[in-house]
Amino acid sequence: MAHGLEDQRLDGVIDICPANASLLVRFDPDQLAHTELIERLRALEGEVRRATVQELPTRVIEVPVWYADPYTRETETRFREGFHQRPDGTDLDYAAEVNGLADADEFIRRHHETPWLVSMVGFVAGLPFLFQLTPRERQLQVPKYLSPRTDTPPLTLGIGGCFTAHYSVRGAGGYQMLGITPTPIFDPEQRLADFSDFMVLFRTGDIVKYRPVDEAEYREIEAAVADGSYRYRQAPVTFSLSEALADPEASNRALLEDRGRFGNYRFGIPQGGAMDQYAATLANRLVGNGPDAAVLEATYLGPALTTDEDVVVAVTGAPVDVLVNGAPAEQNVRLSLSAGDQLSFGMIRGGTKYFIAVAGGIDVPEVLGSRSTYPIGKLGGLEGRALQAGDRLPVGAPAPSDRAVLDRIPDAWLPSYERQVEVRVLLGLYDHKLTAEGLANLTEAEWTLTPVADRMGLRFDGPGAPWKAEEQPFGAGQDPSNITDAGYAVGSIQIPGGTQPIVLHCDAVSGGGYAQAGTVISADMDLFARMAPGVAVRFTP
Repeated sequence: MAHGLEDQRLDGVIDICPANASLLVRFDPDQLAHTELIERLRALEGEVRRATVQELPTRVIEVPVWYADPYTRETETRFREGFHQRPDGTDLDYAAEVNGLADADEFIRRHHETPWLVSMVGFVAGLPFLFQLTPRERQLQVPKYLSPRTDTPPLTLGIGGCFTAHYSVRGAGGYQMLGITPTPIFDPEQRLADFSDFMVLFRTGDIVKYRPVDEAEYREIEAAVADGSYRYRQAPVTFSLSEALADPEASNRALLEDRGRFGNYRFGIPQGGAMDQYAATLANRLVGNGPDAAVLEATYLGPALTTDEDVVVAVTGAPVDVLVNGAPAEQNVRLSLSAGDQLSFGMIRGGTKYFIAVAGGIDVPEVLGSRSTYPIGKLGGLEGRALQAGDRLPVGAPAPSDRAVLDRIPDAWLPSYERQVEVRVLLGLYDHKLTAEGLANLTEAEWTLTPVADRMGLRFDGPGAPWKAEEQPFGAGQDPSNITDAGYAVGSIQIPGGTQPIVLHCDAVSGGGYAQAGTVISADMDLFARMAPGVAVRFTP
C-alpha cells in the first residue's frame, strides 16, 4: 500500500510511513481532502487483498554481528535494577531463558541462522525493525525492558517482542541487547559506496542475514569502514508474500538433487537434477562419492544442518561463507564434522546455487531412477519437497577408503562467477519467425538477468526481440510468438510477446505453445546457476 500510494504522487501527501501495525500518512488538508485520501487508501487496500501474486523485488543484505561483546555487557550492567527483569545475568541469558533454550549460544544460533525481513524503518534515523522469517512456533520473542535505558550504544543489535531492532545512533532504547555491528546503517555524510544514493541503508522489504564474527574480524571490518573501503555483501532477490506465508523458511530450504531423471519427458516429467552439474560432481569427488550420489542444492541463504554422527562433507558452487559451529570454514575442501556439529552458511558472493555433499550420499529412495526433487510435482527427494526444519536426512555407507578422493579442489578447476557472461546457443526451431531486428537483438544485444529466475526458467531484460507479423497456423494463437504446441529441449529460449527471453532450465515444462528462437548448448547450462540477478548475458550463436 505504501508503494502504491507513493507511486500516485498526490499533491498534499507529506510523508508515508509503513509500520508493523499501521500505515501512517501525513498530509496537508489544504491540498488534499481527508475523504479523498481515505478513499484512495481503501482502494489500495482492496487491490492488495485481491492480488493473487504479491511479489516484491528486493535484496538480501549480510550484516556482521559481534554477539555478546564486552561493550554491550558494560552497558547492561548500568541498567539492571529498576530497568530489567533480572538484576543479574545478561540480556542474552534472559532471552535464552524466556525462549526455553539451553543457553545464550543457542539463542545466538537461532537468531542468525534464519533471515529477517525489514518490516519498518523508524524510531530514530535509519533504525530498522525486522521480522524473523520462520514459522511462528519457532520465532524468538523476548519482553522489552521494564523501563527503557537512557543510553544504547550506536549499532547495537536488540530484540523486543518478536522484532529485532538495529540501533543506528546512540540514544534511549528498551530492546534486549544482543551485540554490536561494525558497519553503519545511517551515514549522513554518505562516505561509503553503499550510501551513495541515500544516507539510510535499509528499506522496508529488505531481507537481512546476520553473520556472527569474532573480535578480530570485527576490528578488520571496523578498519575498512574507517578508510571508506567497506561494502556490504548483498544480492537482489524477489520476495513472495504468498510463498512466505505458506512456507516462512523457504529461503533457508535446500533440495535433494542428483544427475537427474531421464526417459519420462514424453509424460511431462522434466529431467531435474542439480542446476550446476559440474559443482555437484566436484562436491561428490571431495567426499569420495560416485557421480550419481544425491547432494543438497542450496539457494542464497541455505540451511542450517546439525550432524548426529561423524561425517565428511564438502561445499562447492557459488562462493559462500561456510560456518562450522559459527566459525569460518573453507569451501571447496573436504571437511570432517563430529557428531553434534552444525554446518550453516552466510552470504553468497556470486551466483545463486551451492552444493553440499556428504560421504555416502543422501540415501532417499529413487523415483523413476533418480533421487532428484521435482517440487511442483511433489516427486522424488524428501517427500517431493524442499527441506524443512526438523527433517532428518538418511546417509548412505561411505565409499571404500581406497577410492581416490580429493582433499581440495585445485584453483584451476574452479569456475568463475562473472558479471558479464557469454552463453552459446543453437538457433532454431523458429528463429526464422523473428524480425531482422529481433534476431539481431537476441544475438548481439546485452540482456540482464531479472530476479524472476528459478529452476524452471530465467527471464532476461533487454531491448526486446520482436516476431514477424505473419498469418498464424491454425490452433497456434494470435500472437506472433505463439506456435502450435511443440516440445521444448532443456535450454530452449522463448520470447513471449517479443519482450523478455526466457531460458528453460532443468525443471521446465517439456512442451508448449511459445516459439523457441534457440537453445542453449548443454555445456553452458551450468552457467545459469552461477548468475545472480543483474548479470549481463550475451546469447552467441
